[in-house]
Amino acid sequence: MLRSIKHLYGDRLIASDGELGFVKDFYFDDRNWVIRYLVADTGSWLSERLVLIPPHALGIVERAGQRLQVHLTRRQIEDSPSIDHHKPVSRQYEESYYQHYGLPFYWQGDSLWGITGFPPRNLAVPPQKRNLSDVALGYAAGPDAHLRSTVAVHGYQAHGKHSRVGQVTDFVIDDQSWAIRYLVVRTNPAQADSEVLVPIAKVSGVSYAESSVRVTCTAEEIRQSPDYHCRPDGSCLDPVQTTAKDLTPSTPEPRVAESKHQTSNAPVGITAAAQVRKLPEVSSDEVATSAYFTFVRQGRQGGHDVQHWLDAEAKLRALAASPPAARSEAIDQRSAR
Repeated sequence: MLRSIKHLYGDRLIASDGELGFVKDFYFDDRNWVIRYLVADTGSWLSERLVLIPPHALGIVERAGQRLQVHLTRRQIEDSPSIDHHKPVSRQYEESYYQHYGLPFYWQGDSLWGITGFPPRNLAVPPQKRNLSDVALGYAAGPDAHLRSTVAVHGYQAHGKHSRVGQVTDFVIDDQSWAIRYLVVRTNPAQADSEVLVPIAKVSGVSYAESSVRVTCTAEEIRQSPDYHCRPDGSCLDPVQTTAKDLTPSTPEPRVAESKHQTSNAPVGITAAAQVRKLPEVSSDEVATSAYFTFVRQGRQGGHDVQHWLDAEAKLRALAASPPAARSEAIDQRSAR
């Protein structure tokens, strides 16, 4: 699901053992356009340091009552490597941070999160050491890990091929991979409803010295971009999947007149869409774990993370929809491996 970053600011953070604080900011990787860390405001607790939470600890964003569950304890966070508010997040710091939580390094591998396209959680992966692949990727050259603040970039001017085209007002992310899919650009500063979605593929660079973002579009192409639609819960309509029905207020479905030619066994008035059985829900943790072990079984070859995820999701949904006896047998077979 796509979500607005701006709508997450200020949400309460709940650790496994109590209140943690609030969402203050996000740090994103401006090379791969993905959120790497949530920045927490912990109030008087740990006020002297920067408190970072990895997406691995959040999984899919669930904003019940504007709360985000963090699958870490306060003690784990307190014992994590400390970093000053005003210092950049270096690669050296990230190494110690990832080792503290036992997470695989996202900069080692061919996928968005190193070994997979999604931030794996609770995987027993031994800490890794820096090797020559870091140098090949250009990550070990300096102290900066190319992490930028979403709060800081909010308000940057967007410049197109020939002129200024608007102002950055939000980021839209995929809440499973934490990849940034779109920039939200307001084409008319005086009109709040003039916001459009600009695909990240159209962003050619960010100038922090000039507080600007460059896109490979003309002003007219920007104006013709899909409109930005964000629901009250922070979820966003995906222009790739949006239909006209998504943009109109919900109205009662018209009753279907009874006909002697009707072949459906559904009661009269039930639409075809309502007859479609909803697919069983599976947790992202289960999918990520299954996809990871597929990655391992296939020799840790990169570039197949999306296919691994889709295969794992389909397999788990089929298992959830199967009769209890068949489900139990499949679990027994999996345990015996």
